[in-house]
Amino acid sequence: MRASAEATLQFLGLVPGNSALLCMDLKHIGAKMMVVRALVGGLHLHLVDPSRTPLNEVEGPIEFAAMVPLQALSSVKSLGKVKKLIIGGAPLSREERNSLSKTGTQIFQTFGMTETISHIALSEISDSQNLYHALPGIKIKSTDEGTLVISAERLGVENLITNDLIKMMGPTSFQWLGRKDFIINSGGVKVNPEEIESALAPYITGEFAVSWKEDEQWGQKVMLVLTRGSELKNVESLPLEKYKSPKAMVMVDALPRTENGKLKRLEIPSIIADKMEKPFPKKGY
Repeated sequence: MRASAEATLQFLGLVPGNSALLCMDLKHIGAKMMVVRALVGGLHLHLVDPSRTPLNEVEGPIEFAAMVPLQALSSVKSLGKVKKLIIGGAPLSREERNSLSKTGTQIFQTFGMTETISHIALSEISDSQNLYHALPGIKIKSTDEGTLVISAERLGVENLITNDLIKMMGPTSFQWLGRKDFIINSGGVKVNPEEIESALAPYITGEFAVSWKEDEQWGQKVMLVLTRGSELKNVESLPLEKYKSPKAMVMVDALPRTENGKLKRLEIPSIIADKMEKPFPKKGY
């Protein structure tokens, strides 16, 4: 935890005396790490009760804070109080990144897992390429299958093979493409739902996800799952390969998520199994 804190402090340029905000529940590692960073870095830690809008209780400027996506997105109008913010717990959509990038706050999305104690890479949300940059002391590479491998001697991690599909963009940077264990096998074609969601994002207003249904022809049929109130616009011009495009779409009241907002992808197929389908708009194939 000390080594992880030192890497974050160095990456963000934080120095003793800087103010920091603890606004998350201490039962989570993200909150515990804020305490460790304050202890290791000599930061002045401000404490507020965990809530959806923690900045309502903050008056003066804060140099550094950490939040889950729900807190950050609910505090857009108040984020000017924070100079540097890290967001973890669940990935941000393109629309959410665009919204947060207009606040004037330097905001980073974190990448990490339990095995690495905390995040091992950060991506500034204003970066159009969505590049994650490894923290000091973190070594990364990819397997032949394209999954991320992490080594960090100070964290006690060596050649940790993850299920995260990435594209290496340099010796210390990568683009995150999705999770290997969420891949859909549709007619023998491997479909990455996160990739399809990224392509669909400009054409859909509202919350949505890409999942699958069992199908005699396709094995796993790619499905677009819309929440009520979502709308498709000009999707006929969607730049997707024929075999990766959703075959049909269904409507649900809400998508299953963790308390941090992370999508519970493995639960979606059972939720949509009996839902009435509508054909997905074709592109004139």
